[in-house]
Amino acid sequence: MKNPRAFTAQLIIGGAALLCAGSLFAAGAFAGPTLAEAPQTGAAADLPAVDGANPQWVHTNQDTQASLYAAAWKDMNTALQKQDRELFLSHAEGKAKDQLGLWWDNMSAIGFTTGYVDPQGVTTASEISIGVDLGFPANALRGSDTVDAGLVLPFGQQYSVTTEARGKDVVITSFTPAAEPMPWDDGKLYVVKQKHAIIYGLPDERALVDRAAPIAEQAASTLLTYATKLGSKVPQKGFIGAVTDRDERLKRWRGPSSGLTEISGFARSASQPSVASPIMDPAIASGGRVGGSSVVLGPGAMGDGERWFGAVFVHEFTHCLQYSAAPNSNRSHAAAPFEGFARFIEWQTGYSDFAPTPALKESVASLGEQAFSDDQIRSDATASTGHAAAGSFYRFVAEQGGDPWALAVKSTNDFITLEQLARAQNPKFTAAAWQEWMAGQ
Repeated sequence: MKNPRAFTAQLIIGGAALLCAGSLFAAGAFAGPTLAEAPQTGAAADLPAVDGANPQWVHTNQDTQASLYAAAWKDMNTALQKQDRELFLSHAEGKAKDQLGLWWDNMSAIGFTTGYVDPQGVTTASEISIGVDLGFPANALRGSDTVDAGLVLPFGQQYSVTTEARGKDVVITSFTPAAEPMPWDDGKLYVVKQKHAIIYGLPDERALVDRAAPIAEQAASTLLTYATKLGSKVPQKGFIGAVTDRDERLKRWRGPSSGLTEISGFARSASQPSVASPIMDPAIASGGRVGGSSVVLGPGAMGDGERWFGAVFVHEFTHCLQYSAAPNSNRSHAAAPFEGFARFIEWQTGYSDFAPTPALKESVASLGEQAFSDDQIRSDATASTGHAAAGSFYRFVAEQGGDPWALAVKSTNDFITLEQLARAQNPKFTAAAWQEWMAGQ
């Protein structure tokens, strides 16, 4: 039987998509949540060097380097920092002016304070990276000893462009997504803003956006509250997401994928600009690591009532939080670190119930760690059990006095298994001990 609760979380780093099957949660009851304050970025210039190296925004001969760029690229960066739509569009003609105008208007509707344009070349270009600190920008925490500490993690995307040289400048004549589009690429957005969630969709689904917004707000505040209780230094104040009840739209925005065919939504973590540039805002993190995140929920999120709808939001928002908490890590291709933590949070916040079914217990007993292998998690036939097995490992660690938040953050690195990382916390957190624990549930 195919799992009706299947999800996909999508992590995009430098154009490479890493797909993780997703699970869900539902509404936790925490009255009057007190949220951790997101870190303040302040002036980029007061941030310390890391490991004795110069901060990434320090360039030699900045003026000389900047002078190599066409005025179009410099003006577009300035316009994003100064919120100047007219300047932003001043170097575009024809269809590109309409396309860039739509992008600007949708970014403004969601909300941003700064952004960047990074062209493939300093003059003419066939592709650009462009992004803003969308909605609730994530910030790499100060004091985290990373090169992104205190900087804004933008939602960057690659766009194909056509440019024409005009003397020492260039004119942009086309602007289209280089890979999967986001909802804002397909038309003018309808946006509902709340304290911890911004929900958007295309105008013909306005009623759905209105329905989804309060559910998303509750899910976001519940997640942030619980993450704080776990010991997380929350790197953002909220989340953004799109909704659609049209499967063709969900598939278009998700793009080509392998594994699960029935998904209710996905989370996408975009990339930073690949390198620092003298024409970009120095407050923006660069280096091609993880940037901002957004989620998209489809028809499968909406069929089982508000609790299920909220569960999908909490699940996908948890992926975003996990991405933001470790923006510099070498991302694991394994699904279990992400899907297990997401399912664990479902249970802990009350969005779904931990159910040690005979099928789950048998899977853990017979397969051990393979019960939450990629093959199990990314197959429609075994996804439900695979997600639950991974979630149960986090629950085992938590109930035995371990730190599930630390496990969630560290497990995004390299290809170290959950069991290896758990044993680093406590040698007693072995797969065999987990199997014994599960047998007693």
